[in-house]
Amino acid sequence: MIQNHLPDLRFHGFRTMQCLLQLMQGAFLRSGLYKNGTAFSTDFPEPVENQHGVYLFGRKRGRIKNKMRDAVRWKDGRRKGMNTGVGKLHQMLFYAGLEPEEYQACLPEIRKDNRKKLRAYLIIAGIFLLVIICLLGGLGALRANRGYYLLSFVGCLVLLAIEMMLPEDNGLLLNWLMYAFEAQLYLLGMLIMKASPEELSVSFIAFLLAVPLLFVMPPVQHISNILFFAVIFIGLALHVETRRIAVIDTIDCVVFGMVSSIISSFMMVSMHQNFLSELRLRRFANFDILTNMQNRNAYEISRDSWAKKCTVSLSCVYVDVNGLHELNNASGHEKGDQMLQTVALELQDRFGRDNCYRTGGDEFVAFVQDEPETAVRAATDELIRALERKGCSAAIGVATQNAGSMDLDTLIRQAEQQMYQAKEEHYRIQRQLEH
Repeated sequence: MIQNHLPDLRFHGFRTMQCLLQLMQGAFLRSGLYKNGTAFSTDFPEPVENQHGVYLFGRKRGRIKNKMRDAVRWKDGRRKGMNTGVGKLHQMLFYAGLEPEEYQACLPEIRKDNRKKLRAYLIIAGIFLLVIICLLGGLGALRANRGYYLLSFVGCLVLLAIEMMLPEDNGLLLNWLMYAFEAQLYLLGMLIMKASPEELSVSFIAFLLAVPLLFVMPPVQHISNILFFAVIFIGLALHVETRRIAVIDTIDCVVFGMVSSIISSFMMVSMHQNFLSELRLRRFANFDILTNMQNRNAYEISRDSWAKKCTVSLSCVYVDVNGLHELNNASGHEKGDQMLQTVALELQDRFGRDNCYRTGGDEFVAFVQDEPETAVRAATDELIRALERKGCSAAIGVATQNAGSMDLDTLIRQAEQQMYQAKEEHYRIQRQLEH
């Protein structure tokens, strides 16, 4: 009786094993440890009954081949998992968890923020050190460190003077100034320790915890600074302090150095994510999603600044797409969107992405600074021909004023009036062709 049902039991056993493997594969895929099914393979052939009534997964050679294939897939999955882990660690250390492109996009705002912080820190540190120097006469415990405080105060004044003369776009020198300020704080803690070799070094440990949180940098830079100055501090402590104090300071430096590296790394990741979120919000607020061009909000914000940017002349190019409403009604809004994208692309190719705006549904504005009006009109003529070759049409108006006697509102109004005249001429010619 049992022998009669043995093949069915084996069959159901094989089915149960296959279901378990599928469940395990799903768990691994959901866990994110292995992707694309590389951890386990469940594509077994259907069980077939042999001449003895035993259900097998194909021939023996097929079973061996399946096992070898599964072993290779498991090894590939483990290798890919390791590579993914190393890649994520590299991304976290060097780009604070961002993609390289995202990090580069956030870098200008990060530098502006670091520069504001550097100036504020230098001023605050200078005032604080000046107060300490003035109080040295009444605080006998601080007299031994008078020279160190005075040296740090002078260092803050020098760094502040260099920062105030620093050009806006010099990111390399800004990084060196931040490194110099951090090094000054670390060195001050070491010098205070050197002046009191029989006491625990509280100042350096405090700087070790606080300094990595002062500026927004990739975690690898803070970790490198912590490691570099911790090694110097341990060597100095073993050289000048008593044995018991040196051992305690060394243990404190190692423990708090590790804590500072971990905390600062997570803080830097969080700060970089905040910069990325702000960048995305600004992009959503100032860019048109359809054409990837600056929108009306960006136009209103930057409009008045164009009069200050030019030194010779400023030209306004006002563009209105012809036939957009008719195209939407006849062929659908998708075709109308394609026309707007074509006009936006051609306009940006000739006048620059930073100089062009989509100010309305079918209206665009571009500013051209310090170029002759003849060159601007030649560019607009080429724009019209390029649009016609692609089956599009636009009415364009151009107005130019000198920098010395510029009225921006009048300039834009003149370009808009010329655009309306070109639009009326376009529809007049179209009506004549229809009749």
